Amino acid sequence: MILIGDVHKEHWKEYFDIISAHPKTVQIGDLCIGRSEVGAPAHRFLYSSVAKGDHRFIKGNRDNPLVADRTPFCIPDGTVEGDVMYIGGARSPHRETDNRSLEWWPEEELPQETLDHLIEVYASVKPRVMVTHDGPHSVVSRWWPQYKDEHAKSRTAAAFDTMLNLYNPDHWIFGHHHVSRHETIQNTQFRCLARLETMELP
Repeated sequence: MILIGDVHKEHWKEYFDIISAHPKTVQIGDLCIGRSEVGAPAHRFLYSSVAKGDHRFIKGNRDNPLVADRTPFCIPDGTVEGDVMYIGGARSPHRETDNRSLEWWPEEELPQETLDHLIEVYASVKPRVMVTHDGPHSVVSRWWPQYKDEHAKSRTAAAFDTMLNLYNPDHWIFGHHHVSRHETIQNTQFRCLARLETMELP
């Protein structure tokens, strides 16, 4: 199975090319599902393209969670398939001061009580691979210290740190930051996928 980094609506054509070449994929968030400026015809084309194969996604902060959760190819947060666990959602950076005409939703991050439950699931399941939209705060702040303070506001990233304190999976794969990077830290291979970057699920 192929994992695909952030897409965003301006790269849907490239996304279609990727899924056309692979029978089974998971896109790790920011597919721009449910954004009003995209429009219904474009979404119908997206849905019909994805339906031609086994192509799914987890939610990013650029996906409308109220629409994405009703989409049949959205992987529900906390899904465990074999030894792989999936969790979507992230905090939009600088959302209080960003004056661009971008939508964001209060539900872009899971509620704290849901994250607390997923921490319990994680501790019980001990997944070999974590696939998430954002990464743990400890890893993101290590790689990009200039974003440390802003990223510290994310309850999602904080929950991922709590998970790491309980158990270290073999692999943790995420997107959101649009930069390709990887490093092994305390026996976990962390990898951030750039936009449209692909990799085989380990």
